[in-house]
Amino acid sequence: MSPVHTTIPAGMDEGTEQEYLKLQVKDLSEKLETLRLKRKEDHSKLVDYERSKIQLQALMELKSKMADQLLDLQRQLQEARKEALESREWKEANQEELNSAAEQLEMATIDKEMAEERAEALQSELDSLKLRNEELEADLEILKEEMAAGGAGGISEGNSVQLKQLELQNERLKEALIKLRDINAAAQAEKTAAVREAEVLRTENIELLRAAEIAKKTADDADMRIHDYQEQIEAAMGAEEMVMNLANKNMEMENQIRQLESDRDELEALRDMDDQMMEEQKLVEKALLGEIEGLHIKINELQQRMKQEEDHREELITTIMKFRKKVGEQNEEIQDLKDQVLRYQEELTGHKSEENNMASIVSQMQVNVNRTFAEAVERQVSAVEVEFARKQMGYLKQFLPDNFTKAGGDNDAVILNVLFPRLSAKAKLLTKLMAERFPGVPGGTRREHVTKSHKAEQWAHSARIAYTMSALVAVCGQFESALGNISLEDLARLAQLQPEMTSQERVIDGYLELLRQARLDAETSLENMDKVVTYFQNVLSVNVSADSYDTSAFVQNTFQQIMAGIAWCKMNNQRLSYFLKPGLEECDVAEFVRTIGNELAQCEQLAIKGSKLIPTEKQLKLTPQLRLDMAEARIESAGKQDNVKVQHLEAKIEQLVADNKKKQIFMLVLSSEFDATMDALQKELKECERENAEYKQMAKNFSRKTLLDNIQRIESRAAVSPLNATSPVGISLGREEVALLEQQLSECRDALRRATLEIVSLKAELSLAQNRNGVMRLPDVVCGPETLKAKESDAVLEALSKKVEQLERDELKYKVFIPDPSRPPHLREQDRARFEKERDAHNYQVSTVRTRLHQYWKEACPGQPFPKLFAAPEVKNEPKINDVHYGSEAFNNILNRWGVKA
Repeated sequence: MSPVHTTIPAGMDEGTEQEYLKLQVKDLSEKLETLRLKRKEDHSKLVDYERSKIQLQALMELKSKMADQLLDLQRQLQEARKEALESREWKEANQEELNSAAEQLEMATIDKEMAEERAEALQSELDSLKLRNEELEADLEILKEEMAAGGAGGISEGNSVQLKQLELQNERLKEALIKLRDINAAAQAEKTAAVREAEVLRTENIELLRAAEIAKKTADDADMRIHDYQEQIEAAMGAEEMVMNLANKNMEMENQIRQLESDRDELEALRDMDDQMMEEQKLVEKALLGEIEGLHIKINELQQRMKQEEDHREELITTIMKFRKKVGEQNEEIQDLKDQVLRYQEELTGHKSEENNMASIVSQMQVNVNRTFAEAVERQVSAVEVEFARKQMGYLKQFLPDNFTKAGGDNDAVILNVLFPRLSAKAKLLTKLMAERFPGVPGGTRREHVTKSHKAEQWAHSARIAYTMSALVAVCGQFESALGNISLEDLARLAQLQPEMTSQERVIDGYLELLRQARLDAETSLENMDKVVTYFQNVLSVNVSADSYDTSAFVQNTFQQIMAGIAWCKMNNQRLSYFLKPGLEECDVAEFVRTIGNELAQCEQLAIKGSKLIPTEKQLKLTPQLRLDMAEARIESAGKQDNVKVQHLEAKIEQLVADNKKKQIFMLVLSSEFDATMDALQKELKECERENAEYKQMAKNFSRKTLLDNIQRIESRAAVSPLNATSPVGISLGREEVALLEQQLSECRDALRRATLEIVSLKAELSLAQNRNGVMRLPDVVCGPETLKAKESDAVLEALSKKVEQLERDELKYKVFIPDPSRPPHLREQDRARFEKERDAHNYQVSTVRTRLHQYWKEACPGQPFPKLFAAPEVKNEPKINDVHYGSEAFNNILNRWGVKA
């Protein structure tokens, strides 16, 4: 660096010259201090760079390992898919067998259930008959006592009548007993015949199994014999060849014996030589051990020298690192000085006429001093005015009511009206201060700014902040214009959000505080700033989207946001171009970067032209001809708006219709299967009820005497023949059959109940699936003999009307899901799932209101047809426009609509 020579203008006195030199010394000392501070900051950044470089290498190694693991996982996935395909093919090949086995299993299960139910029914009847038997025994005992009392006291006329009745009853019981005996004998004969038939079938089955085993053994013996015969035939066919082979092998073995004897003699001679060599090897081994010890000593010496060389290498590495760090600092200093030289050259080129006259420079300095003094005076005066304005505001608050300053009062609305202009001004101030904090360089960005310093990164960070703040300015401007036309109810609802909005403003204040402390740089995270913009955009879309606002100012702010975003993209694109090595201007990446730059330049020109075409009039004067032209233009462009949204909605509607059709087909199949199952179960239930009625009728026909004789006969038979009592065809068989039938009946009833519940749930799912095709619109009026206006005094109808109005207000939020591109993909998926859940809840509320309206109509107008409440909006078959790209017809139509020439 060459020394800086100071030239003193001629004609200065000594005092002026000293003041001039003091000013220069002070200026140069300040510059020196700033350069020292920058060098310290750059030193920490270089350390961070080396650390990031090491981390990058570790991440690259981790990336290669993850790629290998990914290949292994893909290979395993292919194998799993192959196995799944084979299992699926096997399942398809054996599907018919599986279906037939499932059908047989179902038939067997149904037979089993029917038998269990029948057994349960018989068991219940048997229990009832036992109870009846006990009652009859008690009656019999009573009758015996009465007869005994009548015989002791003499036969009276009443006893003779009772005796005749008992005789008649005895005759009837004898007849019933005879019939029951015949029936029992027939049943016993049938049971014995069935047992004999089962025994015969069992014996036949055992004989068939034995015959099958004998046939299997015979087949195995035949196979063994065939195998032995085949071996004998093969042995007989190859006997002659075997003899010749054995003779040849014998000759070969004799030759091998002679050869082995000669080898044995040679090996004995070699053994003697080996003994001699072993003795010589022991002598050589002793000599080599001595040499190895000497080599170990040399290895230890070399290891010590290696350690010394490693220490020296580490010292050299630290020296090289320090040298590199120093070189980096010097490069940054050189870069800063070059940028400063360019700024001075630009200033000098703008003030060539004043360079030759140093007195003019002094006068300019005096003007700057006067301007600085004037600004200081203005700040002091403004501070005094602000202080007394605050006092005046405090005095005015004293005359206001107490509830004015309470939470949720009018004071929140006043603060809200001041909040958005203040927040917009702070956003603009932050953008301006960032541009002054990281000023540009004349001539634009150069390669040294990207490869040798962090200036390009700082400029890109500043451009990103400008883009985010322009978005915040656009949202605040829309809020500010909408608050002038908003209703009191909406303003009160927004005033409740004033504390949250104030907390969001404090985030912007935090960034201004970081900028004041010189801590806002490229390493500062902007996530909180993005959250502030997203918060205000969500509040705007939920609460103020339906109100009117200044569209010209909003479009102008939107164009400024677009141009700020294009400037940010251009800066990053320029950084990418400088990252490429010189000489790679013809590669694909360089061509892609140039294409992006051209597209960004065209987008910037289009944004500038669009911003110039925004009308400046606050109110449009609509003449009749202009109204007519606007109406015609609106009619012509009605089918050309929101093409992308319409295509998305059409695709979604088609998908929902297809899903609905599939669900309807599935529901029809389920309903048909359920109807068939219900018919079968009802038939079985009727059959069981009929059998139950028959058994009950049969039980009623039994008399007391017949039942008593039957029980005594069964007990006597059980006492005489114990074998029959233990037989499976006895009384226990009837009880088990009754228990089985009862169990089958209960299971059938449970199955019927479950099937009924399943049908109800499936019908509910079908109705919900039909409602999920989109957001259902609620009607403005009820079309029918009585409208909502005619029922203003009805409380139920008023509640329904309020609910309908609330659902109509919420309808716009659930029409289309608009993802936030600033959020990560997984958060966008969560937002989409939350949106669909809220939309389903909205549709459920709409269906609930529709049901309540149905009930109200039935109560208010019984017998009259219900009007059509929910009319799905007609979807126009508009022509689909292809994707918009540069040079396409859709792109030219958009340019013509805006009056821009491509």
